[in-house]
Amino acid sequence: MKLIEGMADRWEPTKYTDDYVAALMKVIEAKAEGEVVRPPKEKAPRPTNVVDLVERLRASLAQTQGSTRRGGTTASRKTGTASRRTGGRTPAARKAKRASKSRRHVA
Repeated sequence: MKLIEGMADRWEPTKYTDDYVAALMKVIEAKAEGEVVRPPKEKAPRPTNVVDLVERLRASLAQTQGSTRRGGTTASRKTGTASRRTGGRTPAARKAKRASKSRRHVA
């Protein structure tokens, strides 16, 4: 609350003007006198530092697909994650499962 109270100030409406009404009245008066009124030119948009994530994703996918077509490795092989074909298991997990099955049959 102290922050808000510290930033609060007494309202002084004379500090503020309605520029829209004044500009509109100029247009109305000009049209009443028969002048051709053209809308003002739009300001150029301010440059932003927004990153197009979809474009970056497409570029990343294209780069990944390009490396696999040239005989490279896929991203799942690079990171050691399992593919859909292996049932969601990494090579180490498959080996461990085989070892546990063989231990069950040994009595």
